Amino acid sequence: MKKETPVISVDTGGKGPSMGNFYGIFFEDLNHAADGGLYAQMLQNPSFEFDGVDNPGYDHSTGWTAFGGADLRFRDKGGLFGKNPWYADIAANEAGGGVRNMGFGGMYFEKGKDYVLTFFAKGSVRLAVALENGEGDTLARGELAITDDWARYELTLAPSEETVKGALSVTLLEGGRIGLDGMALMPAGDGVYRRDLLEALKELKPRFMRFPGGCLVHDGSLDPEARDSCYCWKNTLGAPEARPSRRNNWGYNQTLGLGYYEYFMLCEELGCEPLPVLPAGWNPHRRAVCPEYDMGRWIQDALDLVEFANGGTDTVWGKVRGELGHPAPFKLKYLAIGNEEVGEEFPPRYKLIAGAVKEKYPKIKLIHSAGPFPGGSEYKRGWAAARATGAELIDEHYYTSPQWMLANVDRYAKFSSRKPKVFLGEYASWGSTMFNAAAEAAYMTGLENSAHAVAMACYAPLLCNVGYKNWSPDLIYFDNHRVLRTLNYYVQKLFAENQPDFLLPFKTEGIGVAEAVHMPVLGLAEIAGGGVEGRISDARVINLDNGDTVSLGGFELAPDTRRALSEINLPNCEIRFRFVRTGGADKGIVLEFGKKDERNRLYWDIGGWQNQDSAISSVIDGRGTCLDQHIFSLKTGREYDLCLRIQGRKITALVDGEVMNVCEDKQPDVRDLYVTAGMIKATGEVVIKAVNVNEKKFRAGINLGGGGWKGTATVLSAGRDEENTFERETVPVTEEISAARGTVTRDFPAVSVTVIRLSQLRQVQQKA
Repeated sequence: MKKETPVISVDTGGKGPSMGNFYGIFFEDLNHAADGGLYAQMLQNPSFEFDGVDNPGYDHSTGWTAFGGADLRFRDKGGLFGKNPWYADIAANEAGGGVRNMGFGGMYFEKGKDYVLTFFAKGSVRLAVALENGEGDTLARGELAITDDWARYELTLAPSEETVKGALSVTLLEGGRIGLDGMALMPAGDGVYRRDLLEALKELKPRFMRFPGGCLVHDGSLDPEARDSCYCWKNTLGAPEARPSRRNNWGYNQTLGLGYYEYFMLCEELGCEPLPVLPAGWNPHRRAVCPEYDMGRWIQDALDLVEFANGGTDTVWGKVRGELGHPAPFKLKYLAIGNEEVGEEFPPRYKLIAGAVKEKYPKIKLIHSAGPFPGGSEYKRGWAAARATGAELIDEHYYTSPQWMLANVDRYAKFSSRKPKVFLGEYASWGSTMFNAAAEAAYMTGLENSAHAVAMACYAPLLCNVGYKNWSPDLIYFDNHRVLRTLNYYVQKLFAENQPDFLLPFKTEGIGVAEAVHMPVLGLAEIAGGGVEGRISDARVINLDNGDTVSLGGFELAPDTRRALSEINLPNCEIRFRFVRTGGADKGIVLEFGKKDERNRLYWDIGGWQNQDSAISSVIDGRGTCLDQHIFSLKTGREYDLCLRIQGRKITALVDGEVMNVCEDKQPDVRDLYVTAGMIKATGEVVIKAVNVNEKKFRAGINLGGGGWKGTATVLSAGRDEENTFERETVPVTEEISAARGTVTRDFPAVSVTVIRLSQLRQVQQKA
């Protein structure tokens, strides 16, 4: 008997939930995404403000080298900029001494393109300023006479040849002394954004941009004047050279050359909604908290930000915006308060800020934080607080294995359509392979199909300078002259540029499970110290089916060592032991279990993340996922009774009889295809997205219910483990297709993402 071809039947006359501003981007200055990235400033440490606070290896000379016998020193008295007091004091006994800056690992100069150098200087000497190649040859040169008093200077230089190892040199043409400060070297005519990166962002067609972080928002001192303060948006306005230099929590310096005004302008350039994120007087990294009675400044910062974005020029902060060059309002609609906040300290502070904003600006949609985990006590705390305060959206974050995404495609299917709706503000699978991209695409079909509960989503992180990597994976990699769009990028692009206005009902026939994995948690159990000294006692494994107990005894746990407990081959059991930390680092221990090898295991972090967590995590092919988290700290000298209960794939962790974690390590029922469908209202086009994560093609028909249809099919496909590189990039390929009598049958390639857009022939003819 001939096997029927599987079919996707779309009800083109139906109407499901609206999609709204569903897909966007998230910008955070990590991986040198701003300085050394999107910010077009080519000099590193342009105002000589780098400091050991930013990075132990930094000082005021970072990025600069002296040559020709020049004496390079730094002064913080007698400069121009009160919040950026340091400047370079350069002295040379004879002509030829000076300083050189190679930017971020070398500058890219295009032949014949103009580059504008601006700087402030004092000293009665003549200077030569040059653009050089990697061998020190001069590509462009100009001379300037510097006066005794501080003044601003500008020079345009056009290099005679291309180089990717360029540098800027400043040379004294005679003996003497000069002060330099507030320098900037920018490509002429490009504005403040690096053009090729800007184009890559435009191609994503984002509906919103979340900024400026991320942990960048709240990780730092609560004092806005502190050199290592958490992000204060008011510090980022005005002339770039006058903005106070600040520590970046990712281990480098942020000049704040891209500030809130530039972020709002970037949203305008991209045609998307701005979605700023504000701190809330609570830094969970340092456990620094502002007393509730003293929250006035944080509340006022939020109110002032809305006024800056939306107020008329007759208001205090609207006037500031107008003076910066944008008298028209930015029409801010969304405001997030907090980023990945955990702990009881956050909800009452959010409530104070949100209450004040809602009272004055009731139309602003407020976003609460659900923390950095997909489940656990802090996740539940965030949801409860968001509901209690009437937040319109709740910001969920997680980074997972691709297998977790496949196992949780329907995560939001049963979520309520009532507010708060989900804003998936950070998510990604660990990796940039085609399998990662396809797994993310499959998960995104689940997001779309749950549009009743999910309002917005953005992959993270966005940008990474390959010479300064803090985090991976990232959507876009770059060096000083090239941009690498990952396979993940093209998935985001395909979904965003083909976002329907509303969903269409559909059903599938013959599309089922290609592969199912349902194994209990079995494997080796080990304890790792991770810098902790302690004593394990009364370790044992209990068979929950019959009560049998195997005693494993006890042992001393030395720092940075691990000790095997037992091979666990019981689908229902408890691993129990007593533990007391006697010394070493202020950290916890890790109980690994279900361990096949280092790249495939589960583990219980007991006092993890700065000794603040009890967390259960899974690792598949080296890619980890936190399954459940609860706030917990190990105290030195106290004995704990620890129990890990395994029931199939359900995992429960208890401390002194109290349940800390409960979760299920779900395994994926990998489907033949993952599908979603919708309609673009303006054109009447039907959009069908189909994802095949398997290593064999799948043939299926599409039924639109009659009539003739014409359009395109765009396919992204590559080998399962293939990644894009600077030298070789796989891109989506588009072909024209038609559906006679409303049906079309096609092959969906192995490990692929397909987007089909079809219009009825009468609509095509009317447009013609």
